Amino acid sequence: MKRLQIFKTLFLLLLSFAIFSCEIEDEDDDEYGPTTDADLTNGGTRYQNTIFQAVSTDNNVIFGSSPKTAGGTQELSMSIYEPQGDTEANRPLAILAPGGGFSTLDFDTMTAYAELLAKAGYVSAVINYRLNESNDRSEARMFLAVVQAAQDQKAAIRFFRKDADTNNQYKINPDKIFIGGHSAGAVTSLHTAYIENVDEANATLASVINANGGWEGDSGNPGYSSAVAGVINLAGGILDVNYIDAGEPALYNVHGTADAVVAYSSGPADGTEVVLFGSQPIHTRAQSAGVTSELLAITDGDHGAPVDISCGSCNVRLLGFLYSQVR
Repeated sequence: MKRLQIFKTLFLLLLSFAIFSCEIEDEDDDEYGPTTDADLTNGGTRYQNTIFQAVSTDNNVIFGSSPKTAGGTQELSMSIYEPQGDTEANRPLAILAPGGGFSTLDFDTMTAYAELLAKAGYVSAVINYRLNESNDRSEARMFLAVVQAAQDQKAAIRFFRKDADTNNQYKINPDKIFIGGHSAGAVTSLHTAYIENVDEANATLASVINANGGWEGDSGNPGYSSAVAGVINLAGGILDVNYIDAGEPALYNVHGTADAVVAYSSGPADGTEVVLFGSQPIHTRAQSAGVTSELLAITDGDHGAPVDISCGSCNVRLLGFLYSQVR
């Protein structure tokens, strides 16, 4: 009898723990956004909550082409995500660049964020860009990888401005274009946004830029601006925090403090000779320059921590930051 009572007590404790755990998970889901079909359709605030249930996807949209280092050209494509059934005609846009160390492209994580943003009413796109085609990971070769990726991202930005000025197929607001990405995609986005011209670059980087088509590059859609309104930096870094000046794009940073690939503070990136300044000094510099900046530091988080799409509170912070820039 006594053993039965102990068993019942243990069972109740386990049940209580399970119920408590579910409540925490439910609360996190509520933070993330609406959780019922009715709420998804009718509830919440556009651009701040996931108010759409479904997303329309336009795959393999060609936005340009670029000369490859090994010869020939590379066709540049992207997948574009829109809220299904949306009638809004002036929507903010987020262009996302996957990570992969400039050697490969991890589309899965950026696709998940593109769908999240589309459900909140944004138009979003996940782009491809040129990669390092060799085993050479010297400073000069990695500088070239960053320059080429930024040139390709700039072509994607110009593609949407050109569309807004002509066919207006995607119905974006050209004054509310955001860029971002994870790892190499974030490195790309930071340099795209904060290097205004080649004069800001050091001598080595400037020579790479000048030898490869200039800072705007020749990846497509010339004649349109590649300026952006803000940057989503997920575990990225920048060559020089002094690229960030007053009046430049707003910034949202997420970084694990134990990141061994791109340091939270500063250090050589991903086993290369290239020293990058991570989200901590980036945020500090942005604040000192008067640039709107938010930093979510994930204590003991690794390189993948900032792209945990299941992190409800992280997504709330991201949507909240973007909402503050578009409302």
